[in-house]
Amino acid sequence: VPWVVRVPWVVRVPWVVRVRWVVRVRPVRRGTVARALPLRAATATRAVRPRLWRNLARTAALMAVIAALGTGCATAPVSNGPQPLPGSSGEPEAFVQPVPPPPPQPGWSPQDVVLGFVHASASFALDPGAARAYLASGAAWQPTGSSVTVVGTDIATVLRSVGKHGQGVQEASVSLRGQRIAELSRTGQYSYQPSATAAQFTFQLVSQDGRWLISSLPAGTQLLLTQSDFQQVFEPRNLYFFSQQLPDYLIPDPVYVPVQGTNGSLSTYLADGLVKGLIAGGGSWQSDVTTTAFPADTKLLGPVVITNQTALVNLGGAAARAILQKREEMYAQLWQTLTSSVYSPPVATNVQLAINGQIQNLPRLDDDVPGVAGPAGGSQPLYFAANGAVRELSPAARHLSTLLPLGRRSAVTAMAATTTAGGERFVAAAVPRGNGCAVDVAPSGSYPISATGGPCVSLGWDGGGLLWIVSRTGIWKLQLGAKPVQVSEPSLPPGARILGLQMAPDAIRAALLVQIGTHRELYIAALKSSTGGDSFGSVVPVGTDLPAPGPSAFSWSGPYYLLAVDGTTLYQVPLIGPSAQQSSGLPGDVVSLSAAGSDSTTPTELAVGTGSGQISESNYPFISWTQLPEIGSAPVLPG
Repeated sequence: VPWVVRVPWVVRVPWVVRVRWVVRVRPVRRGTVARALPLRAATATRAVRPRLWRNLARTAALMAVIAALGTGCATAPVSNGPQPLPGSSGEPEAFVQPVPPPPPQPGWSPQDVVLGFVHASASFALDPGAARAYLASGAAWQPTGSSVTVVGTDIATVLRSVGKHGQGVQEASVSLRGQRIAELSRTGQYSYQPSATAAQFTFQLVSQDGRWLISSLPAGTQLLLTQSDFQQVFEPRNLYFFSQQLPDYLIPDPVYVPVQGTNGSLSTYLADGLVKGLIAGGGSWQSDVTTTAFPADTKLLGPVVITNQTALVNLGGAAARAILQKREEMYAQLWQTLTSSVYSPPVATNVQLAINGQIQNLPRLDDDVPGVAGPAGGSQPLYFAANGAVRELSPAARHLSTLLPLGRRSAVTAMAATTTAGGERFVAAAVPRGNGCAVDVAPSGSYPISATGGPCVSLGWDGGGLLWIVSRTGIWKLQLGAKPVQVSEPSLPPGARILGLQMAPDAIRAALLVQIGTHRELYIAALKSSTGGDSFGSVVPVGTDLPAPGPSAFSWSGPYYLLAVDGTTLYQVPLIGPSAQQSSGLPGDVVSLSAAGSDSTTPTELAVGTGSGQISESNYPFISWTQLPEIGSAPVLPG
């Protein structure tokens, strides 16, 4: 077997035996596949931590059993949607593969068996037999096609009862208690569901001949993973679907998929599952505003074959009757999904589409994912409010001029700036008007928004030239030259108040900063347009790992990330997965954040403003910040 096996975890057993292993799994490939990458490089790119079982319960009596690992491991996706196991796309790749615990042994307590089963469940894809070894005959466990329940790492087990069942068989009931963190749907969408109280999951066990086995799992829970195990065996990916309103745009749909190392085969379960996800059309919070070019009853004929980094996708069924335009659109979705390197390494670098075995010579379409627009970094003017006017600070000479006099209505509460495709620039400022608010736009004019509810708290342009306004009376959109239109708010937790709303570059997805009690939280939602008006669908929390009390300012950072200021730190917040610290040393009272630039996935300039009137700027990669001598509020860069 061409593998080198070592071990990186410590197992504690109740017989005062301590075994320390150092585990590394390094594939050695022959034939048409080049040599494996160094283990250190793989650890950095795959972000897979080597000690999967470090949090294994201390009370569990688990002996280390290392089985021989082959290159043709059988795998089982979670479902027929985007839940397959990521493979290596035919590229040699070193990886760290979790080693499951051994089967339950005589003398283990019922609690030990439950904990061992939960950790063995993390190997459901590569080695489902590891978890099934903990189950009694007749116990049902079907991790494929089921949702995933994620609980906190700090879990406890309580033995509720032990009794006799006759003929030497004993029964036991064990409750596992831990904080419910999230649910992962069958189609890969991660739903953060923190609970203030610990959730309880009850297992029934039977014992015969001194060995306990699980006879019944908790109702409605087929795949239960601790948060640490989940982070080890799942990784974020993107599916791409067409926008219903902007047909030339592809919209990313972030999903989680299980992690798998190189399987030594020319086909990958990852590619199969991603293609099936495209065919199914998704089932996420964006499903009402996106569509797939794959017609109903499209079939994937055999596994996706990947050779020399080229993925060959062979479709049949209804796809064989699709017109040329639909075939081109299917190809565009396949290309973007399988070659995307956002969040995780790409599955392939090239894609071929076949229909009933016949290669389709299709061109690459211009369909793209809308990103950040604007001139390159360092060339943007800065706008801010000061002394009863909107001021413009030129980028080169740093000349300060007055753009928009505001007179006595000088208490600017929010600002936004944009540059059209034709180069025309518009700057908007929210100002009080009676008991409500208005928006002054240079060079367009003044627009009353609401007569009640106090000031407007947020302004933001979208990629289609619409201005989005948030006030205490709700969400409004404004097309210059027309009256503002109120938009139905998304369904938020009770007592929530929207502090800010910013539209993504695609003008379909919205990010919202929400105040709930003493905490501030980030959500994303999709905008659906119909003859009855515009409305936002269900919200999905993001940045749930940011420290309390939560971000004070935020902005989109291209199509895949948000930027958020929390305290004195700037974070990059993906739409799925953990946040990353971008820079620190910011003032402690930042209340506004503006981003602009020309890179398609990352802005090149940032500006922040504080409650005390301090303005600071930074250029990519935003390591250091420059405080400006000018004093003002709500600084913005034109996007």
